Amino acid sequence: MRAAPGFTRRFVRPGAIRGAVDGLLTGFHEPRGTHLALLEARAGAALIADAYRAALADGYLWHEFGDAHLLLSGRGGEAAQ
Repeated sequence: MRAAPGFTRRFVRPGAIRGAVDGLLTGFHEPRGTHLALLEARAGAALIADAYRAALADGYLWHEFGDAHLLLSGRGGEAAQ
């Protein structure tokens, strides 16, 4: 994969090529939002679901004025929280 100028309509979802980044810093977004597809493509649906359950249990805030979480690649390229 190489960086290039331009525009794409590609929708990154689970199962998509995911080797372009080794981490994401992101906020918490509404369940079933398209932003979650990007996170699940990188970290997997199970890890994102676990992170959201923990955030709800601990009173984290959502959207632009909310808390953030950091997903970093762990062993084997899978995201670790």
